[in-house]
Amino acid sequence: MPHSLRTERLLLRPPTVRDGAALARAVNDRAVLRNTGTWSYPASAEYARFRIASASGFIPSVHQSFLVIHGTEVIGQCGVGQREGEGFEIGYMIGRAWWGQGFMTEAVRALCAHTFRTMPAKSLWGGVFDDNPASKRVLEKLGFAYRGPSAPVWSIVRGRSDPGSDYELIRERFRP
Repeated sequence: MPHSLRTERLLLRPPTVRDGAALARAVNDRAVLRNTGTWSYPASAEYARFRIASASGFIPSVHQSFLVIHGTEVIGQCGVGQREGEGFEIGYMIGRAWWGQGFMTEAVRALCAHTFRTMPAKSLWGGVFDDNPASKRVLEKLGFAYRGPSAPVWSIVRGRSDPGSDYELIRERFRP
């Protein structure tokens, strides 16, 4: 199991099924979940527990998931998983109450550093919906380069596939 990561303001730790209700409370907002592909709205504690339980079976050398905690409060989640080839893909979400405060940039920076330090990743990929400029800014602040449009991305909350963009961070370009 992966270890916990600390930043200036955050703790990133592997989730347990006991965290399901707290994670669901943090992200239970249509504006948050419409930017994910696989979460539905409303977010239920049962579904969050299911997602957490599923992640517990991941092989840590190719997939890791972390809760994002500020103080004692779960505010979001982030993770990384291997794509085809030598690249790894990151994903993240944060509750609306914590938008615009730099928390997700801080969390994803720690996730990237951890991934490059502990996993065989030559590059990291991030995909975002084109109508989510805040998520694009997170990636750009960390040195991810725009690689072009992705295939339309399905979102359960949106009920359709919408245009997205792919970003990549090469190990040598990352500056923790």
